Amino acid sequence: MASSTAALLSRSLVALGRLDESERLSALALEWSGPDDIVTQAYARSARALVLLARDSADEARREAELAVELSSASDFSSQRGDAFLDLAAVLQGCGEERGARHAADEALAYYIAKGNVIGSKRAAEFAARAAR
Repeated sequence: MASSTAALLSRSLVALGRLDESERLSALALEWSGPDDIVTQAYARSARALVLLARDSADEARREAELAVELSSASDFSSQRGDAFLDLAAVLQGCGEERGARHAADEALAYYIAKGNVIGSKRAAEFAARAAR
């Protein structure tokens, strides 16, 4: 429970620009989670990817984001899988890979729609539309 909370809070802190705190919490989430806690690990990896991207470590960010997507593929939580793909889209866009970013955003959108996640669907559609320009 604490590991999941730390991972989710870590992602929120990235959005607030509090990168040091996010990095610390994602490390704790990974430390506290067990090997079978793939949802926590995926969220923590996504948060780390976004921190790394903000710190201009694009290659490392991409590896973390791809790992988050890989981990989430074993989950049946559609919204979490959408989140992992949308974070990958942001990282790929930051790496200058617009085509890959659009594809990842489209994948996120499909997961959000399947779940009925209206907010996630809107975010993914808006991202894909911006990336198509």
